[in-house]
Amino acid sequence: MTLTNVGFTGRAVRRLAAWCCLGLIGLCLSPAVAQTYPSKPMRIVIPFAAGGSTDILGRTIASHLERRFGVPVFVENRPGGATVVGAMAVAKAEPDAHTLLLASDTTYAINPHVLLNTAFDPLKELAPVSVIGNAPNWIVVAENSKYRDFASFVQDVRENPGKVSASVNSIGGQVHLVLNAWARRNNLDLTIVPYPGVARAVPDLMGGTLSAICDVVGGTARYVEDGKMRALALFQAAPSDLVKTPSYTESGQKDLDIVTSFVMFTTAGSKQVDIDRVSAEIAAILKEPEVAAKLRTLAISPVGLNPAQSSAFVLRENARFGKIVAETGFKL
Repeated sequence: MTLTNVGFTGRAVRRLAAWCCLGLIGLCLSPAVAQTYPSKPMRIVIPFAAGGSTDILGRTIASHLERRFGVPVFVENRPGGATVVGAMAVAKAEPDAHTLLLASDTTYAINPHVLLNTAFDPLKELAPVSVIGNAPNWIVVAENSKYRDFASFVQDVRENPGKVSASVNSIGGQVHLVLNAWARRNNLDLTIVPYPGVARAVPDLMGGTLSAICDVVGGTARYVEDGKMRALALFQAAPSDLVKTPSYTESGQKDLDIVTSFVMFTTAGSKQVDIDRVSAEIAAILKEPEVAAKLRTLAISPVGLNPAQSSAFVLRENARFGKIVAETGFKL
């Protein structure tokens, strides 16, 4: 009798202990499970063709996010529609902060003012995650081009109206608008050709059917370094610490200030705690020596704003470009 009671008590104790252990494990794991992010593979959508500086920047961020989060982070190039194709893919995704968009000012500052026939509203359907960095723009020509400096390029445009062409990265983008405004103010008939990405413009430049490329420095920097292209001028008034190329003012020009800002977005409606998490990781990534070195090769100055700061930046830029678009009267 005593032995039976002892046996029963031992089994009961062991069973109780097992349940207690499971309960404790459950208590420990429950908050972690509830807060786990990301819980599946992530995706960064680039609204430009592969090969440009936005693409390189996006893939750099993706590889480091993958290492930090421990889940695959895929990069998907979806060019077209003045970045609308890629932006809408993120806007319509599951609102769980697993789909990101690496956008330029075209998406959030310009499109809302120039696109008249679209129901897509980036300010409502996209949530800012981080302002990643800023980059200067420049104008480059093929190494065998007759243009030795920006002054000779401008002179040729003036002497041969409509016969000199320059590419821009997207129709209705910042470079497109500012270049148009500059040409009008200077009575220049420059043929501006929109491309879905700088990689598409390079063969035409090398083949001689395109006179020049206007783009962020990082998109064509490797061609300049290899001696295949020549940079004529930076589209900013002051010299750059990152790029040893004359500013447009050194060529006697004005009104060509263009700075491209790269902003990461996710789908509106995603949990703020998840947006904050990925934003903090991006800010940490931008401080890594390897990433800082990569950004220098793209002539990008890292920023790393948090979501609240990024939202304020997006709204300011949207208001600023609203005035520029109103001045130019450009609509699509």
